[in-house]
Amino acid sequence: MSKESEDGYFIRHYVNAKNSEKIWYSISHFDRNFIRNALPSFDEPGLKATFNVTMGHHKLFQSYSNMNVRAVLPNLDIPDYVWSVHEVTPLISTHLLAISVNNFTCRFTQAASANPVKFRTCSQSADVRETSFAAQMAPRLLEFLDGLLKVPLPLEKIDQLVVDDLPSEVAGHLGLIIYQSKPILHREDGPMTRSKLQALQLMANGMAHMWFGNLLGNDWWSELWLTEGLAGYFETLTMDHVKRGMGRRLRLRNREASLMYESQVGGLSLDLFWPPATAEVEKHLFQKATNLIGMVNGFLGNATFYDGLQRHLWQNSFASSTADLFWRSLQLASEREFSSAPKSWDVRSIMETWTRQSGYPLVTVIRRGHNIVLLQGTALNRSRSDLWWIPLTYTIEGEAMPKETRARAWLSPSHSPYQLDEIVPHSQWILLNLRATGYYRVNYDEHTWQLLAATLLDDFRSIHVLNRAQIVSDILFLWKQELVSWTTVLNVLRYIVDEDEYEPLMAFVVGVTNGLWGISPESSLSIAKWLSIAGRWYAEFISYTFDKFVLQDRNQNSLDYPD
Repeated sequence: MSKESEDGYFIRHYVNAKNSEKIWYSISHFDRNFIRNALPSFDEPGLKATFNVTMGHHKLFQSYSNMNVRAVLPNLDIPDYVWSVHEVTPLISTHLLAISVNNFTCRFTQAASANPVKFRTCSQSADVRETSFAAQMAPRLLEFLDGLLKVPLPLEKIDQLVVDDLPSEVAGHLGLIIYQSKPILHREDGPMTRSKLQALQLMANGMAHMWFGNLLGNDWWSELWLTEGLAGYFETLTMDHVKRGMGRRLRLRNREASLMYESQVGGLSLDLFWPPATAEVEKHLFQKATNLIGMVNGFLGNATFYDGLQRHLWQNSFASSTADLFWRSLQLASEREFSSAPKSWDVRSIMETWTRQSGYPLVTVIRRGHNIVLLQGTALNRSRSDLWWIPLTYTIEGEAMPKETRARAWLSPSHSPYQLDEIVPHSQWILLNLRATGYYRVNYDEHTWQLLAATLLDDFRSIHVLNRAQIVSDILFLWKQELVSWTTVLNVLRYIVDEDEYEPLMAFVVGVTNGLWGISPESSLSIAKWLSIAGRWYAEFISYTFDKFVLQDRNQNSLDYPD
């Protein structure tokens, strides 16, 4: 029997199965083995090829792959069977090739982007009403990313398949995304519930991967963190576009989870920690990468960051990208913006201190009269001598919060301690790491902590909600590290009973529940008193867990700074 007829028999065997969900999974499993054993390709991301997919199946079924079906031809050897001939793919890695044969029912929608993309959202006929939410929202997410990135996808269609037997919640491929049915099936009408927001996040992740992971690939698996970090960052921006405020919650969730996990394991290094030992380690590596991408955007500014990113996408689409090439693209964008006064720092040199070293820094603020002196060291192991290029953003009491978080100064590995140029009166505080954009912790001198505590107690909304969350997170971490007294912690956190925003309360509960062990009975009573006063919040944290609480849908009017 020829190879072609063997393939036809194999597919026919599974097409005759009664459960169309099983058909997709079986074909997918067959596809992986077939690629590994028969195709002239290698499972290495840097090695790419075009794929000409032809699927044999019963005429009552449909063939799905990365590209459109351009012709359906009769199978002259097997009655009632046809060959679906798909368009040739662009240059892609083997792991992006996907095929499916099923008899699903589909909804048809379209993204109104510069390069219109048609969507098919397909499921078993019994579930088709529940696919309306995914069918309507996915094009909106793609439209937003298309307008933001300004690099059109070379696709005419994207298929969304909803199946039962999928090991993960989402599997994204160029032009074909597979979702697990339980989290994705929702009707379009009705309120935006927590479960809908979770489904929206899955779709945002799938759409972001169309650019980062599919259009822009990796040279090797050890730099997967780069495309995953970019996808994670733009996932948060997309969520914020659809549901205002969700982006900052997700970014803070990623930040707090990553900082806490690194403190538990002694640090993670993006460039050197590969392959990950477990899926949990991989998840936190990607969360750290997401934070670092946000930090780069912060210190470069939106205009420079998007200039460099767009040029990098144009130059490296369907090619093998590396972190060095990406940093170079951002550096050139920075030099174009400041051509009259070139910067004295290099993006690659800055970011390698973050990707090649494990852990993260602690910046210590020291007052000397009206001057501010900053020291840096590792936050997790004070015996280590690791140093970073740290972008410094700060504001002094009474100043307006800047719209962007460009670096106002730099704490470099060769200049620690570093004295700021600003004069800070004794009666005014200074606040570092605006909007918690930088991936580091801050410890203030006792006088500054007390000034911040007084402001939080008198008018906590005068401090940005993300900085309140950072203050809460940092003070609990510093207490656990025995760098501040419990009296200082109590004073800073007195205001928390009046807090009405998610992010600081999230940071508070996460910090407390990870630092309760070994404290004195008196301290336990103080914490219990706080939690009893803020019981309506704490009950939800415990009930829904950290991840679910981040996605909690509430109709609150924030009185804080707009994002």
